[in-house]
Amino acid sequence: MRSVLLLLAIVTVHAEDLLPRLAAAAAAVPVVNLPFVQVKTLAMLDGPLEAHGTLSLDRPHGRLELIFTGRSQLILERGHLRRLDAAGHEETIGPEATAIAAQLQGLLDGDFSALDKLFTITPATDGSPALTLVPRTPELQRFIERLELRFRSDLAAPSVMTLIATGGDATTYTFGP
Repeated sequence: MRSVLLLLAIVTVHAEDLLPRLAAAAAAVPVVNLPFVQVKTLAMLDGPLEAHGTLSLDRPHGRLELIFTGRSQLILERGHLRRLDAAGHEETIGPEATAIAAQLQGLLDGDFSALDKLFTITPATDGSPALTLVPRTPELQRFIERLELRFRSDLAAPSVMTLIATGGDATTYTFGP
């Protein structure tokens, strides 16, 4: 759930100059494939958990895939969200699926306005391509304290995303080139 919620936050901003730049970057870079390392730091465990995977954005075909190597897959295709287990069987996604799909769709088409309804968004004060998002809705506040996002220099994809869960657990995705 945290992995999916983390991807909810892919972009929206009150800084007027950054929003158009992010939308333009989405249009200018039609396909992105990024390996990632996910590190979860959970209070109940002695050490962090690490997983590897790939984030793939195919904007012309309206498809986003988040693949956790050997474990699971999240696919958004033409507005329809699906989650597959390691064996390729489709899993049920709860009522949050509509909100998740809307957020991920923003990453594909460059319209990130839907996130503003769910998060209070604060851009980095130093002008870097970074955002901190704090949930507005009680549903998201149950799971998320805040999201911290940093984008690649070309703004076409994230470079680091960290979800700080309610209770202090953290999940960080570091994306490769």
